[in-house]
Amino acid sequence: LFDDLGSPANLKIPKMGRGVARAKANLTYSLSFKADFNIDPGASPSASIADGSNAWGSGVWGQSVWGGTNPNVFNAQWKSLGGTGYYMSACYQVSSGSAVPLDVEIVHLEISYTTAEIVT
Repeated sequence: LFDDLGSPANLKIPKMGRGVARAKANLTYSLSFKADFNIDPGASPSASIADGSNAWGSGVWGQSVWGGTNPNVFNAQWKSLGGTGYYMSACYQVSSGSAVPLDVEIVHLEISYTTAEIVT
């Protein structure tokens, strides 16, 4: 969702951002700053590898556990952001390179930014 953050006349300039997500593996994700209702997500990030060791059809006899779970991993790396705009939003992208779907829960997104002064 795009928001003017309570000051529609001020230009917002992003500095850093992070997406906090919980998954079953380390993620390779992309976080970008979207401004003024531009919804083009850009290029997708490199594929994250899902752990399929306990997936149906890929388990190893005597090693894999039916219904077994992997511990959750919190992914929360800060990334540099660029761009400017009056209305801003964050775009979080993650790709899968496996037949096993990724189990990703986005906890929250953060962006640090500065605002330009209003000139009359």
